Formats: sequence, structure tokens, C-alpha cells
Amino acid sequence: MMLLRTPSDARLGLRADLGELPLTAALELIHSTSQSGSLRVSAALDAADLPLELHFCAGEVTSAAILDWTGLDALYSFPQDVAAGQAAFWQQPTPAAPPLAPFQNLLGEWARLSDEWPRLCEQLFSPSQRFYGELDPFSRPGGVSARWITAFSGQPLHEVCAQLAALQQAGMIRPVRRSYEWDTLVLPPCHDPQEMRQSPVLRLLDGQKTLHRLIQRGLSSEDIRAELVGRVGPECLFPGSGRALRDWLWEHGPAQRELLIA
Repeated sequence: MMLLRTPSDARLGLRADLGELPLTAALELIHSTSQSGSLRVSAALDAADLPLELHFCAGEVTSAAILDWTGLDALYSFPQDVAAGQAAFWQQPTPAAPPLAPFQNLLGEWARLSDEWPRLCEQLFSPSQRFYGELDPFSRPGGVSARWITAFSGQPLHEVCAQLAALQQAGMIRPVRRSYEWDTLVLPPCHDPQEMRQSPVLRLLDGQKTLHRLIQRGLSSEDIRAELVGRVGPECLFPGSGRALRDWLWEHGPAQRELLIA
């Protein structure tokens, strides 16, 4: 399980096994006692651990992050009902900042989207999946993903995904097979000789080639996802790591079912 970092200037206020204490109960406790500090959560999902870091000021959530992916989009993509994992709250003075949303509204919207995300990803595969169609911007060469549209429109990610799901259901767009937004990422090289010997993916990482270039050299997107999903975390960061990790974990479930069916 992913280790939770310990802030240097903080005091442990809560440590919980999320199989015994629901995440929402920990959040309610911090809110009701008007605590300030950082909550670090690690959800144990099928393929890898997913980290979430929340900052509180006087009991209100003022920031949220999955690695380098920050804001409400990141928070709402994290499963609120975590079956296994751990959480630790560290009390420390926090600069005054406005809440991301009123606390009860935030919990309610988060719960709604935690139910909705699995259904959207069953249909779309993940926000990184590219789609093609006659409508703009889907007519761009290679198509576009929900991630691409969100970056250019500023709309919330879940709203864009819901729109894409409706367009796909209406037959107006179609997925581009094995084409994902994360394949534009450039990952740092691996420096462990033993791991490099065991992994054709890690051997090709040089800090210059995109993952798409690795696919062109004979690796499949499935191989890349399977190899990298468990390696990304607080100690292995690169620009876009939070979005990539979340999408890889969303993609893992449908990909495994496709393998079983095949």
C-alpha cells in the first residue's frame, strides 16, 4: 500500500483504516471540529493505490489533489466510498483560503459523481480515450478526448464526459481504438538496472520520447498501462502524473474484462 507522507511541522490528529472507518466519517469529524491541516488518503484499488490529499482550514476543504492534478475535478474523480485503504490527518496551521465548495454541497456532489463515474467509464473507457466524428472538434485528425476538451473549454471534466457519452450513444462519435490522451506524456527514465532488464517499457523510457513513440516501436498501450500504473505515486512524479494515474485505473477494469472475454 502507498505510504502516506508525514508533514514536517504537523501533529497527527487521526489515523484510520478505511475498511473500518468510512472516508466520509473522517471528513465529517474534521469538519465538525473545525480542524485545520492536511488529510492524506490512499485508496487500495484493483491495479494500484490511488492517493488523495486534502487541505482543511477551520473544517472547510480548501484544496484537493491527486498527485499534480488539483481542484474539484480531481476530488470528484476519487471514489468517496473507499472499501480498503488508509487515511491520516495531520493538524497544522493552514493559510486562510476560500473553500472549494460549501462542505455539505461538496460531499453531496462528490457522492453523486462517485456513483456516476463508473457508468460513464463503462461507456467511454476513460477521459483519455479519443473519439472521432463529423462534429467539431471530433473531426480533428486522430480525434479528441474528454481531457482535451476540458483543457480547452474549462468545463468540469465530469460534464464533458457526460456530453461525450450522450454523443456516443446517439452514434455521432466513435472511439479511436487504442488511442489515448496520456500517450502524449514523456516519462522520466528508469535508473534501476534490474527493473530495466525485466521490463521492455522501462528500458525505452529516456525522458524524451512520448509514450506514443513507444507504441510505434512495437509496445501496446495495454503493455504500457499495465507496466506503469503501479509505479506512479508521490515518489514518482512527472507532469500529468495525477491525470494519467486516475485514467489508467479507470481503464484497468474494462481492459481486464476485455481480456477475459477474448
